[in-house]
Amino acid sequence: MAPLVYPAPPIIQKFKSPDDKPLFSLPAHLCSDTGKYFVYWSDIQNAFEGIFYLLDESEERLLFMIDESAELHRPLRIEHNPEDEYTVIYIDTAGDQSDSNHSQGNYMSSTPIEISAPLERLYATTMYLYDHLATNTVRATFLQLTANTRYHHSLLAKELKGMDEMDVSALLDGKDRAQIFVELCDLEKQVPEWDYRNVCFNMFYGEHNRWDYATSKFFIVLPADLSTWENPDPSTRQFRFYFLCNNSGDKVSQKGMPQHVHLSNHPGYNLKRPHDFFQIYGDYVLRVLTMIKRGYSDNKYDIPPLDTHRILWKRDATTSNNLTKYNIRSLIDKTITHIQEISPPKWIMEPGLTRSQSAAIKAYLDVQEGGNAEGDLHRYIDSEQHVSWRCQAHKQQYFGRKPLSSLKDFVSGHGGQVNMQQARLGIALRSTTEANNFRIRLTDTKHAFNIAVTLNWRISRDHVRNLCQDIAKTKAVVLDIDGITPDVYPQGYVKYTNNLFSDKVDPDSGLKLITLLNYPQPREQCVHIGNFSLQSKLPPARSAHSWVELRNDLEKFGSIVSKAQEASDCIAAVKELREVQEKHGLWDTTSVTIHNSQWAAVFDMEEGAVVEAYSQDAACPKALHSSGSLRKFTVDLSALEFDKDFFQMINTNSALQELNVSYNGQNLFYYVEHIVKKWHEYSSPFSLTLVDRTEDSRGRIVAQMAIRRCGSYGSGSSTLEVDQVDYTMPSDQHDALDDPPTDIQFLQLDCDQVSGKLSDYSASFLDMATYQHPSALKLFTLDTSRLSRNGLVSVQKVLRRSNLEHLNVICNSVDTTNSKSIAQVLDSVQWGTLKSLVLSGNSTNDWMDLWPSTEAARLFSLQIRGTGTAPQELSHSSVLFIHRLAQSSPLGRLEFESVQMQDKHDWTVIVDSVDPSFLTKLGLCERSLSQFESSSAVELFHAKFNKAVRALNKTPTMKSQTIEEAVAQRPSVRWSQRINSFVNQQPNAAPPMTNYIVGEKPGAIEKQTTPLWRRLCCFWREK
Repeated sequence: MAPLVYPAPPIIQKFKSPDDKPLFSLPAHLCSDTGKYFVYWSDIQNAFEGIFYLLDESEERLLFMIDESAELHRPLRIEHNPEDEYTVIYIDTAGDQSDSNHSQGNYMSSTPIEISAPLERLYATTMYLYDHLATNTVRATFLQLTANTRYHHSLLAKELKGMDEMDVSALLDGKDRAQIFVELCDLEKQVPEWDYRNVCFNMFYGEHNRWDYATSKFFIVLPADLSTWENPDPSTRQFRFYFLCNNSGDKVSQKGMPQHVHLSNHPGYNLKRPHDFFQIYGDYVLRVLTMIKRGYSDNKYDIPPLDTHRILWKRDATTSNNLTKYNIRSLIDKTITHIQEISPPKWIMEPGLTRSQSAAIKAYLDVQEGGNAEGDLHRYIDSEQHVSWRCQAHKQQYFGRKPLSSLKDFVSGHGGQVNMQQARLGIALRSTTEANNFRIRLTDTKHAFNIAVTLNWRISRDHVRNLCQDIAKTKAVVLDIDGITPDVYPQGYVKYTNNLFSDKVDPDSGLKLITLLNYPQPREQCVHIGNFSLQSKLPPARSAHSWVELRNDLEKFGSIVSKAQEASDCIAAVKELREVQEKHGLWDTTSVTIHNSQWAAVFDMEEGAVVEAYSQDAACPKALHSSGSLRKFTVDLSALEFDKDFFQMINTNSALQELNVSYNGQNLFYYVEHIVKKWHEYSSPFSLTLVDRTEDSRGRIVAQMAIRRCGSYGSGSSTLEVDQVDYTMPSDQHDALDDPPTDIQFLQLDCDQVSGKLSDYSASFLDMATYQHPSALKLFTLDTSRLSRNGLVSVQKVLRRSNLEHLNVICNSVDTTNSKSIAQVLDSVQWGTLKSLVLSGNSTNDWMDLWPSTEAARLFSLQIRGTGTAPQELSHSSVLFIHRLAQSSPLGRLEFESVQMQDKHDWTVIVDSVDPSFLTKLGLCERSLSQFESSSAVELFHAKFNKAVRALNKTPTMKSQTIEEAVAQRPSVRWSQRINSFVNQQPNAAPPMTNYIVGEKPGAIEKQTTPLWRRLCCFWREK
């Protein structure tokens, strides 16, 4: 039986009312010519009777779609937007929503409507469209406005004509029929002028204007030898090419210097292959020549009309090449006629040139050997990082000569060079001091360069950041850095969480392109642009990228990836990336990384697949998980949580070789048991890295391991399900499932604390880790609730080979079958290094009875914590255990929480073991304090305390030295704070007690102390 095939869900457009209430959704249709989805206007009218117009999310009125010829599509349609709910404005709810942008009167706002619309709304719509035609907009919007205006103008004219035939006289906005006709005719006559100004506007301000052009994009072509024009064959005619200075009056300039566009003071170039040239650039040349003839001016640019002859400013006799005010008009007219003869005008959406088109012009110029291919123009980067080419006079008018001279001298003195014409600078730096001096001189010039820096010393990460920040302040566009090393900009998981250049390549104000040369390996490079980085081989001859065009194309690719839900979406993204690679000639690119604040993905260009991904929790697009091609995955967890998608990711990507888990102080072995144990069987090894970010955002690698020959777990199935293992089963049954990997190599281990419960699996894992790195573990929690005898044996070996400084023992009920094994575990504790011991739980008496020996104890801190609502009573044998520990240790901290003595006189045994010379904190809960005060322990403590004070007064020097020796052996303040944090996160912790701290907090004990003892306590705290 064939599997059921379900149809894909329909593509719909959502609508809402002005008060944001959802309305009907209508189906969208696919246009085979454009590949865009749309909604028929007739469907919208039928669904929403009485509709006036539609608003998008930015509250702009929607226009009808146009085709490739800038004519309205028929039937009329609205473009589909899946991420927007269009707002429906009805006739009866429009109210007083007049068109506030209309300067000629108060007209009701509207978008194009059907032919049967009331005359008043049709008139208001037409006036609205004409008003917007007069404003500066992108070319595509202007063409759409023009088509919509023509349509509504014709409808209005037809309605008025019908009224004229019926001899009906009506007033609209205070005008009669004849006045409206005149108004429409006047507006229609202005459309060509608006169209011309819109073309000029987009040639100067369009998105293409931000591209880093290799030469000036403004030029004219004029006849070179008029004798060649006597032949009627157009192919014999010769032409000469002239660049224009693309100057703008965007800043205060030198007094008296004209601020208009003009011909460069250069003799120009003979044009090679004119016929081929005009086939590509003919329409563009026509637009520029038209601007030269008619002129154009706005608040930034000024092209003087040809009649003023100011276009020839600064051209002298040596460079005029017979180009004068007397013949320039006739030469322009001849070129226009020639182009119109050989190449009919083409309809073009974008009036400007792309960077690649501009760069290709050089192939048509007859440049003499050693000649200048830029027409003696100089590259200039303005405050908004727009690149233009200007004559030397117009470029240097903004900059002082002294700072530039200082920079040039410094650069040349360090083996570099400054190309003022190209606005490029290259320098080699050998120290931090030189880098700081270079940054100061560079920022003083207030001039933007494309910069190449070679770092010939081991620079720090902070110095690289400062260097990039200062260069970005100069509004530089491109930066090349040679000398970055992986220790400055790591290649591990931190390249996602700490991208050194993420805030330096900014779409608005930062550097647009940063290239790391010879990184991460020699003869390789890494290019950072926007949210992307491209890894490739280092080409022998490097060409500047068109950063805007490349970034825009990469963002299209990134948009597909961010919305990807299925594996097929990743295939579509790779296809888009291939097109970008082909368009920009990035054939040497080996990988492309898309960076996001919450996720990242690396696409391998050879494999044509995503091979690496990073995610904060579950932020990564689902399709990246299910691609099946991942070899490396990094996850940054804010919560101790794994979902089924995570394990499904491991199961789907059978080629996964490396998994990095970044977390924030949670239980390390939770991750080991929930990842390694569930990883299905591989014939090849895989790598697991665990990173703790508790103290540093970059994190520290706690464990990095290579794991081989993982056995099957659970039922033997290789399917990864989050609920495959039942952790509620008894530990002896659970052991059958805990068959750890047979071969784990710990490449790195910096796991100094284990704070959670251990299973037999994780205990054996820890045994293997400490066997290879025996001195790593410093803080340990002993909780045997999930351990069998095998697990206890593993823990015993771990404690024997570890130099613990803090031990937290969870004193749960002791299983008699395991009591001997537990005693052996306790006997394996290395007392020589242990500084702190915490015994907490409801069975502390049993555990203290099991502890074989404490002779070598040298503790600085001992805490006994009961659990439960009622205080736990300590037996006399437990008191003797505490006595032995205290008597052999310089205890500075002794605390009892939620405990009391079975016999209150046992407090005397405790006090007898304590040396007041070392004690700085005695913590007692209220029940313990009550017992303490009612026993003879108070008098004994007083006597020992007074004795210590007298000894200190008699031999202050000797006693002070003794205290200092003890202080020197005490843990540091930072260590103590970490101990407190470590202890507080333990399970089964008792409720907070009432502390009575000698010399620190008022209480019954402090009332009996002397100022000298309090000074002694302060001495301890200072140390």
